[in-house]
Amino acid sequence: MLDEINNIDDDIYKELTLKKLADISNINIDILKSKLNKEEKTIHKEENKIQLKLNKYEIAERNLMYYMLNSKEAVRLFNIEQPKLSKDEYIYLAENIQNYLKEYGNIEISILLTYFRNDSKIIKTINELLKLNLKEKCSKQELIDYIKLLKDKNINKKINTINDNYKNKNTLQEKQKLLDQVLELRMKKIEMEKQND
Repeated sequence: MLDEINNIDDDIYKELTLKKLADISNINIDILKSKLNKEEKTIHKEENKIQLKLNKYEIAERNLMYYMLNSKEAVRLFNIEQPKLSKDEYIYLAENIQNYLKEYGNIEISILLTYFRNDSKIIKTINELLKLNLKEKCSKQELIDYIKLLKDKNINKKINTINDNYKNKNTLQEKQKLLDQVLELRMKKIEMEKQND
């Protein structure tokens, strides 16, 4: 757990997390800080990783997950719209955040870090999201736009799959059926755009 706290760049957030951990574990915060400082001395600087350029869908997915860490509204919209996520770690985190919110009715990053402290996969994903330096809150419209982009990506993916299948079909009837599916998906896409205008 101290490793995860060590990875937090925001000093205020790190202090709050340490206080929360001290309260839960009944360990003096000074002892935790001393252990944290020892941990900091032994940690080697990570090599600079080459950052890949993210496309708009990956950015939308990542940002939506960031806001789900501390926004009931983001989780509520996610539950209603059910956009498909592409990264396994985001799928896993989203499921756990939804379950946590159902059980406890509130959401806050420091409490999530404490609650999931034994799940290294979730802690790693949360820490990666916290490094994004996004603004603390976003508007409902921004959340809707992120979700719309994710849904748009899924529709495009389905259309591409159907188009690939089209090439392999021999009969006009089979091809017509696939074209109808593409038309239906395109109409769905147009309807989504109208809802957001």
